[in-house]
Amino acid sequence: MTALARDLDRSRRTVTAERLDDGLVVLSFYVAEHRQNVITEEVVRDLAAALDGLDAGPEPRGVVLLSARSGSFFAGADINRLHTLKELPPEEIERLCATGRGLFNRLSARPWPTVAVIDGVCLGGGLEMALACDLRIATALPHTVIGLPEVKLGLLPGWGGTVRLSRLIGPGPAVEFAAGGEPIDGAAALRLGLVDACVPAAQAFESARRLVEHERTHGDYLTRRQRMAGPCRLAPEEQSFLEATSAAVILGRTGGHYPAPPTILATILAGSEVDAEEAGRIEGRAFAADRKSTRLNSSH
Repeated sequence: MTALARDLDRSRRTVTAERLDDGLVVLSFYVAEHRQNVITEEVVRDLAAALDGLDAGPEPRGVVLLSARSGSFFAGADINRLHTLKELPPEEIERLCATGRGLFNRLSARPWPTVAVIDGVCLGGGLEMALACDLRIATALPHTVIGLPEVKLGLLPGWGGTVRLSRLIGPGPAVEFAAGGEPIDGAAALRLGLVDACVPAAQAFESARRLVEHERTHGDYLTRRQRMAGPCRLAPEEQSFLEATSAAVILGRTGGHYPAPPTILATILAGSEVDAEEAGRIEGRAFAADRKSTRLNSSH
């Protein structure tokens, strides 16, 4: 993977699409004007254009997302974009959230399987992008850290993070992970169910290639997509227990310093009762409502 990333075209585009001889397409990311990859307007534009190109054909066997920058998958959203949130009306925030969710939805809405190779920092919107893929592989290197630090800004995930996280690992673990805001390494992410494999960096790309072939052969990704699109309801006693215990867990993890955790709990619980599309709208409304408490001292 390292050699592949090094050889990819680092043009002015932040997203480069390369079609390999076997029909696999690699989407690589490199945001040159920042110390780490962050989701900028250019990334959003270039990713949309790359997906348009895939739609135009020929159909790929599968798509692998990876970073062409060592140690950084995506460190979150560009902090400059977040600075504008307080100035926007709630309906505009909701529209932006819907646009972001729509872009990421395209990663899991086409006939081919998608795999994200997470090498390095994968936080906030970067994790939301990875969650939108069918499968995820983390490298076992110490620099690979995965998390949703939005809570420390007074925010919750806004591009489908609460929706996919709760359906992937369950509403209870999703609340604990998103409300705590602390990143974990690849091995811990595997234990939690956030990623499907944690491998040495030198094996990551070939592992992704094998996963694509397995998914194409068995079609597991299509079944998984159906499950991810539906509700993830808790039994009444499970929901009551989660509501009763989460306040103490949240307080212990945040020390009462962050205003967003109760909103995260309410958003995940409400979203678990409906399908993923409606849960996304619930998340967008919650994100818009919480924007006034945003504390912009770190990356999304």
